[in-house]
Amino acid sequence: MLRLMSFASFFLFCGAAAAGDIVNKDPKAYKVDITCDGATTHTTIGANTTEQDAVSKGCSLKLNGGSTYTVQGDKNVVIQGGRARETDPDKA
Repeated sequence: MLRLMSFASFFLFCGAAAAGDIVNKDPKAYKVDITCDGATTHTTIGANTTEQDAVSKGCSLKLNGGSTYTVQGDKNVVIQGGRARETDPDKA
């Protein structure tokens, strides 16, 4: 429930821009910092789960406090092998 509220509050800052999913294909959960338009939401994405409509173009993700990935288009972000990459929604 807290995670749902966290993502919901994130969208108050990001507005109604087209959004992609975060798809975690790894067997472990990640702490994720999502920054969009200067507002940052701290959340966790569970192992082998998908957070729908969680990111949009220009937002950045930081996994477990490590490197940052900036979303380049209105696509899904897939986490696999501890790294984030974009993919078309029908290929995630």
